[in-house]
Amino acid sequence: MDGFCKGVPKPKAFLSFSLHLQSTDLWWSTYSNYQQRLASIITDMRDEQEMTFPRIADWLNENGYKTPRGHAFTNPHAHSIYTKSKVRNDRYGKTSYSQLKDIKVSYSTQ
Repeated sequence: MDGFCKGVPKPKAFLSFSLHLQSTDLWWSTYSNYQQRLASIITDMRDEQEMTFPRIADWLNENGYKTPRGHAFTNPHAHSIYTKSKVRNDRYGKTSYSQLKDIKVSYSTQ
């Protein structure tokens, strides 16, 4: 009974490997369409038109936009949406990858 362990045949081949997975796709906080629209408007005004946050807040209020919680815009609201959307895009815009390493196959003749 050399090839058996407790009545079960022992495998003669063994496979081992390491898996390295780096991903930002495991969790994604959802933005509503309205939040995405606000972030896009504020980012374009700041980056493309080089507007200040007080001017952006004034423009949003004049054009009938409200914060996601229904309040009038202020400078800190515009700044917060801008910085959080930048962080979000940096975090979730990265490329994900996986890699198999240290693949070993061993075979026993016993």
